[in-house]
Amino acid sequence: MGPFAGLLVSNAGHAFVPALMSNYTKQIPAGVLTEPMLLDWYAMKKDPSAPFGLKSKGKGWSTFPENWYEL
Repeated sequence: MGPFAGLLVSNAGHAFVPALMSNYTKQIPAGVLTEPMLLDWYAMKKDPSAPFGLKSKGKGWSTFPENWYEL
């Protein structure tokens, strides 16, 4: 069961991020996760000169996105 368990766990990890960090509202009950929301979660900002186009805001800057609602 070793290789199959690795595939399941790996794919489940990718599914958890949008499920846990999405913004659930009455208008969008299925939830939505936009790029700016995801960047706020991880305290990142766009910077074209940085590697991968992202730069850290610094330690301790991760936050809930503005107007974020939990399910």
